[in-house]
Amino acid sequence: MKNKNKGKNMKQYIGKQLLIDCYRCNFENLMQQDQIIATLTKAAEDINMEIIKNFILQTDTDLLAIVYGNQSYISLRIYPFLNYASIDIYLFNKDLLPSKAMKIFRAALSPEQIRATTVKRGNFNLPLDMKPKTNTKSTTMHKIKNTGRKINKAGKKVVNIINIKKSRK
Repeated sequence: MKNKNKGKNMKQYIGKQLLIDCYRCNFENLMQQDQIIATLTKAAEDINMEIIKNFILQTDTDLLAIVYGNQSYISLRIYPFLNYASIDIYLFNKDLLPSKAMKIFRAALSPEQIRATTVKRGNFNLPLDMKPKTNTKSTTMHKIKNTGRKINKAGKKVVNIINIKKSRK
C-alpha cells in the first residue's frame, strides 16, 4: 500500500529546477553581453517561458546573467578563468520542460563535460527527503583524454612492478 501512495504523490509536485554544471567551456562565442542575453532568451523561448526582464552583472572574475518571467527564471554564471559555467533553470510550472534548453547552452558554451541535476520542487506530500536525479555527459574528446590518462597510469604501475621485480633479483 505504501508504494501505491508514493507513486501517486510523486506526481503532485508544482515546479522543476534544472541545475547544470559545464566544465572546460569555450567562451569565445559568448563573451559579449548581447550574445549572453540572446542565448538566455533563446533558451527561454525553447521552454515556452515568457520573459519579463533580464539583467547582467559583471565583475573582474565572473559574470551573472538572469532572465526571469512569471514564476520562473534562468540564470547563467560564467567563470572564464576556470572555463566553467553554471546554469540554473527554475520553472514553477511542471508542464514546462527545462531540459529543452540544454542544446542552446551546449552550443553556446561548448563544454567538454556537462553535469545536470533535476529537482522536483513543491511536493508537499512527501517527506523532506529531496533526492535529485543527476546525469553526466562527456564529449568524445573528454573521453579520449580520460582514456589516455588511464593508460598512462596503468603503464606507470606496470613499470613500477617491473622495477620492483628487477630490484629483488
